[in-house]
Amino acid sequence: MPDGSVIVVEMFGPYLTKVHANGQIERIATIPGGPNGAAIGPDGRIYICNNGAAFDGVWRDGNWDLWYSAPDRYRGGSIQAYDMTSKELKTLYTACDGLALSAPNDWCLTSRVVFISVIWAILTAKARRLPPSIMRCPMALLSAK
Repeated sequence: MPDGSVIVVEMFGPYLTKVHANGQIERIATIPGGPNGAAIGPDGRIYICNNGAAFDGVWRDGNWDLWYSAPDRYRGGSIQAYDMTSKELKTLYTACDGLALSAPNDWCLTSRVVFISVIWAILTAKARRLPPSIMRCPMALLSAK
């Protein structure tokens, strides 16, 4: 940010958090589910990959030990936008080409294209894992919503 701060997501918070240059931590918003990646778009909104609480974990020996969360906690994955001015959180997408976004986890925004890293997994009592993939879509698709 221009003031030297950084904005991060806390997946297990679940928060959107601003860490000021002096180390002060400011919780900007609660983001239900599992905010997993964020980037500021050209329109100034913060775009969030939300895994929908697909994962649980514990901090152990300096690393996160992760596993799929219980099915009753899982909310479904989504792409969201948070407006810092209005404080509005808006869900933009929950699916792509008819396939649910089960656990979008990070991305890269450019002025014209957004690349989204997605873990395609169907969370049921018997979890079926599919290989990670990269979605690519025009930035206009996000800005239009």
